[in-house]
Amino acid sequence: MKRPLISVENFWRAKIRSSSPPKRLSRTTYIALGRYQDALVLRERILEPYRRILGNEDPTTLRLTGNLAFTYDNLRLYEEAVKLYNDVLAIRKRHMSFGAEDPETVVIMNNLAWTYSMQHQYQESLALYREVLSTRRRVLGDEDPATLKVLLALSNTALNYAAYGPLQDAVLFQEQLLDLHQEVLGDEHPETLTAMDRLSTTYESLGRYEDALAITKWAFDFLSQRLGKDVPVTLIASRNLVISYMNLDRFEDAVVLGEELVKLSRQVLGDEDPDTLYVMDTMTAIYWKLNRYPEAVKVNEERFIISKRTRGERDPKTLSIMSHLALSYRQVSRLQDAVTLGEQSLELHKRVYGIEHLDTLTTMSNLGSAYSSLHRYQDAIQLHGEVFDFRKRVLGNEHPDTLKAMANLATNYGSPQSI
Repeated sequence: MKRPLISVENFWRAKIRSSSPPKRLSRTTYIALGRYQDALVLRERILEPYRRILGNEDPTTLRLTGNLAFTYDNLRLYEEAVKLYNDVLAIRKRHMSFGAEDPETVVIMNNLAWTYSMQHQYQESLALYREVLSTRRRVLGDEDPATLKVLLALSNTALNYAAYGPLQDAVLFQEQLLDLHQEVLGDEHPETLTAMDRLSTTYESLGRYEDALAITKWAFDFLSQRLGKDVPVTLIASRNLVISYMNLDRFEDAVVLGEELVKLSRQVLGDEDPDTLYVMDTMTAIYWKLNRYPEAVKVNEERFIISKRTRGERDPKTLSIMSHLALSYRQVSRLQDAVTLGEQSLELHKRVYGIEHLDTLTTMSNLGSAYSSLHRYQDAIQLHGEVFDFRKRVLGNEHPDTLKAMANLATNYGSPQSI
């Protein structure tokens, strides 16, 4: 039997492979160990003879070039990676033997999309991810893990685009992305609901509150019917709906849903859970908007007790609640309580922040106004005078806060008992 002839190309391919490190040697080990610089040196050395002898379009050369681009990615050399990925992709798409659906072609497209996102080139990234997703769906099907992984990458890129790119462009991509989620996964899938939530947030950022409300209302109704109102995910949807009502000044709707939400949150999550405290904060703001000050005071008192117990009285959140509670006492004419708590709050603010901190000066101003309400004008003048001096020195004579401090001081100077 005759031996098969060895072509020149196959001879050189065999020669290169015989002189190259075994497949299991350092280049993969370096990557696994995070030694990307060592992997880069080795991969550049391996690639050079393949390019020189077999050419840039040889399948093995293309595979090694893609590996080198991946190493550039790991070293955050994104421009170099993009150039190599594009070179490989152009060759693969040009040759019928590869084609757009070739698995390695799809991997290169996916890697290039990720690299574009790292450079904040979100439009290019999203376009490639959509192409990869289309191929994955066609070849592997909607439920394949690889398809779902690309859909997740597409979602994360769209979210970054919403954070860093023009909101008007981002909302178009998020709308298209939601359509994709509904088409691939259905309306009821958790990832679809997450895409809805992200889109509603973007709508709110654009002031499109009616559009945001349509989404948050649908999500709340769906989750309430399917899972019940007393599960954490439904509580989040309820909170989002309350915020949507507030954005549209629908405070009567917000207060009804919000009161139910506070009750359920305390039952399900507990008084000290951050989400429960957030909802209580929100209810305080709603009560203030509706001039329902006694309810606002009650919620503030509960929040203050919980925060002091869990965070300590010097925690910034506790100090903020304390200041608001003192202010609330003034609104319901509990003036002595306002002064007592205001004095404690001011002393703590001075210790924690220092006397010139904005929050300290605000607390000092509020206490001065409480003194004035009790006709303690000399005490009020002293505090308002300090606030005025600090603000004039730090902010200047023309700043609105300085002018407000001046007005407070003048008002107390003009009172009968201050003369």
